[in-house]
Amino acid sequence: MTTPFNQKDLTKTLKKAKRMTFLKIILLSLCMSVVILAVIFYGNRYWMGKIQTEVVREKMAEQAVMHEANTFTQMQFESTGFLKGTITEEIYKVIEDKVIPWDTQTIHYTNKGFESTTFASSTTTVNDTTTIQIPSGERAMQYYVPQYHYETYANDLDHITHYPNDKYMEMAISFDNSYSFEHVQKILPTSLHVTWYWVNNFTMKKQKRDVPELAGFLYGFSAPTNNTSIVAQTLLTNEEDPIDTPQRFLTALQAVSNEDYDMLKKRQHKNLIAGVVVTGTKKDLAVLKNQPYVKASSLGAVVDKY
Repeated sequence: MTTPFNQKDLTKTLKKAKRMTFLKIILLSLCMSVVILAVIFYGNRYWMGKIQTEVVREKMAEQAVMHEANTFTQMQFESTGFLKGTITEEIYKVIEDKVIPWDTQTIHYTNKGFESTTFASSTTTVNDTTTIQIPSGERAMQYYVPQYHYETYANDLDHITHYPNDKYMEMAISFDNSYSFEHVQKILPTSLHVTWYWVNNFTMKKQKRDVPELAGFLYGFSAPTNNTSIVAQTLLTNEEDPIDTPQRFLTALQAVSNEDYDMLKKRQHKNLIAGVVVTGTKKDLAVLKNQPYVKASSLGAVVDKY
């Protein structure tokens, strides 16, 4: 005998099948979402980590040949977001054996590479020969390109006599001409603590300029470590290959700018060095007073000796 057709049982079965299908779709969607999110998360992490490494390598190459005298950089922390990230670096300055905070810079990058750099400090001009860094309140050294003519030149060698004897100071010395590295070493008094050599990458055509150059965007390299303080020597030895000679500077520069490398390579044995930065007490620096090769002298940071 044939079982009679039961509409209610059929409806129940269909509803149950629909619920099971719906639950399977939800479960499959959740699994796919988790997989997609994991792929995006780890893919972003891998790709941005790769970009970050490239940016760090690029900035380290630049800082090797273009950094403010007597400054050292320490990476503090890294932050990675979706298709973007930041690297925060702490900059501090060493004057003889004294360390002072100088700046904090944040490097921003995206999935396309380096984007920009922001700085915690700034500078303000007091007069034609004096620039102050904010918020430290210390003086920022000024540099006068030898082949350029300025209306006013800083002459801080005459002014440091007013400072107490128990102070260490840094000073930028701009030369009257650009010289070879070897010639500069001959003319400078051996008692001086030379910490940085300023490399002249400006056009050699004579011209007038309204304002001198400020540190941070000038080419240069550190002096040989036997002329630096114990603190600076320790920091320099942490570098894999310290940039302390024209040859090492040019090798490092080639990784940053082939154009500048070709130009400065030609100047290496004649007019590579435009000036130096020295540190010490006012008595130490006084040996430079009235030297014929000193075109300008600009005082920088001053710290207590004791």
